[in-house]
Amino acid sequence: TATIPSGNVASAVSGAYEVANSLRIDDGGKTRFYKTLGTPTNTKKFTISLWIKRVSFGATQFILNQYADGADWGKLFFDSSDQLNFFQNSSGSTQCSLITSAKFRDPSAWMHVCVLIDTTQSTEANRCKLYINGTQVTAFGTETYPTQNTDMKINLSAQTRYIGYSPEGTPLKFDGYLAEVVW
Repeated sequence: TATIPSGNVASAVSGAYEVANSLRIDDGGKTRFYKTLGTPTNTKKFTISLWIKRVSFGATQFILNQYADGADWGKLFFDSSDQLNFFQNSSGSTQCSLITSAKFRDPSAWMHVCVLIDTTQSTEANRCKLYINGTQVTAFGTETYPTQNTDMKINLSAQTRYIGYSPEGTPLKFDGYLAEVVW
């Protein structure tokens, strides 16, 4: 178990390249990265951005997770069908659910993922947006958007954020490379 320190963490070698500020997470390893943060600047507006390179497929793999309990959580993960999922649950009810129609199975390329949250928007689909490699994803197998002015549980204070790991149930880990994770 490791907490996430401030500043530059490490560099991982991906193929023939060393990628600065990156790390390799092995789903068979015991390392877990987490940090309990103080008060967020805003629970209605925030961005999650990261670079990712997958190395295995066909299993649920958590990228980011904030798990308070079985009723309150937020997560970004690949499901066993290799679709990217962003979920936000509050008091046992889904606030936001975006599951891509596309499947992501390229082990040779880095991919940029960005989630933009702004629940103050009047247009429902503008409250939660997902971008992959700079292009907004608009084709979802499932999409549920938060009500206007919702405080998103994934960004509440005093909750533990996990990178590459989920503590709920049987621990689920990510298997691949992460770089420049910004929340």
